[in-house]
This record gives sequence, structure tokens and C-alpha cells, in this order.
Amino acid sequence: MRYLEDQQGHTYNLPTNTTNILGRKSDSDIPVPPLEDDDFDEIYYDVSRHHLKITSDVDQCTLEDMHSSNGTKIDGETVEPGTSYEIKEGNKIELGRVTLTFHDTKVKHQET
Repeated sequence: MRYLEDQQGHTYNLPTNTTNILGRKSDSDIPVPPLEDDDFDEIYYDVSRHHLKITSDVDQCTLEDMHSSNGTKIDGETVEPGTSYEIKEGNKIELGRVTLTFHDTKVKHQET
């Protein structure tokens, strides 16, 4: 099972053989709402309407930034819009101030 987990612990399943659009628009497969800062009464729209897509195949999961305004990072490295990147267990995906962790429970962890 593959899924994303946000900073609040909410999870979003990524079924095999699907492509999921992430963005702040309500018609996204995985809607990512804007961040609210109650201390300063501000709303941050770091996530584009259709920010990125994640394709989950049998063998791998890939991420592609859809030419978002604020870009996407995987583990702190900026991704090139329109280019596919393989994502792996534990990768941190940053959409502006929003961080999602990718999990793949099919991965066997090595015991030390």
C-alpha cells in the first residue's frame, strides 16, 4: 500500500495503477487546502490549483510537477517541472510550506 501523510497525520491513499492530481482546487484527486496562520490571520496559497501528479504503477511511484507557481521539492531538492521523478519510501515532498511524506508499505525495512 502506498500513501502520503501530511504534517497533521492525515493520510491519502495512492492505489496502484492510478494517477492522482494534488492541488488546492477542489476537483483535485487529493485536495491540499491553503495553510492558515491563526497568529497572524493570514492564508498562504503556496500550493497551485493543480500542483503535481503522482502516478502509482506496480513497480514504482513517480511524481511530476505540473508547472506550479512555487515549485516542488523532493527531500529538499527542487524538481524540474514536467519531468518525472521516482519517489521512494520516506521521501519528503514539499509544496511550498506543505510537506507530505511518501510511504510504501511494500518496502521491506532492513534490520540492523
